[in-house]
Amino acid sequence: MGQITVPAVPSLIDEYVKMCDNIFASVGVQYSPEEFAQLKTVLETQLDEAYRTSSRSNIIISFHAPFGTALNYRVNIESVTMAGHYDGWVATKEGSLFGIKPDARVSVLAGEAAEPGACRVLDIGAGTGRNALALARRGHPVDAVEIAPKLAHIIRTEAQRESLDVRVIERDVFATTDDVRDDYQLIVASELVPDFRTTQQLRAMFELAAHCLAPGGRLLFNAFLPREGYIPD
Repeated sequence: MGQITVPAVPSLIDEYVKMCDNIFASVGVQYSPEEFAQLKTVLETQLDEAYRTSSRSNIIISFHAPFGTALNYRVNIESVTMAGHYDGWVATKEGSLFGIKPDARVSVLAGEAAEPGACRVLDIGAGTGRNALALARRGHPVDAVEIAPKLAHIIRTEAQRESLDVRVIERDVFATTDDVRDDYQLIVASELVPDFRTTQQLRAMFELAAHCLAPGGRLLFNAFLPREGYIPD
């Protein structure tokens, strides 16, 4: 008997089926094309469901050969929420999750403000505060949004230690705009878009910016392009 844990990435379905084929063969089991087609259907269903839940989710393929050349398998979802994933990192502290320096583009745009104190910033998905704290040290008033309680605690503790003007908002900012302002000069969404699962979530970010940015304000976010030369419309 054995178990395989793989990231919930639907586009890797063919690789996962091939992996199962190799592993099953190693224990003396040869599946027919029909049986592998059924396995692929099961994997596709579980991958899609896990991916919709969170980009941090996994699927677990458990298998055992009780007798002869027969093999039984089960496919389960290991759901990991964004907050749970990051809180888990705080508990283990395996390397630097986000880096320790602010994004270069964030620093450049903030540096264009003649009066940092009049340039209020909203940092969405602030993580451990590498952008939020650096901006506050420059004199910007910052609202830092972070959904993971342990990461929010890190920002809050560091801001208090340095007496920085940082207000920590510990929740999903897209659920309601009740406790955010409408006069931000800069909204930062660093390493946020790659975790979106739908175009509706991306739209929600632009709607939030439209509601919260002051006239002339800027929204700064980054994204991974799916292929070389792709230009977003």
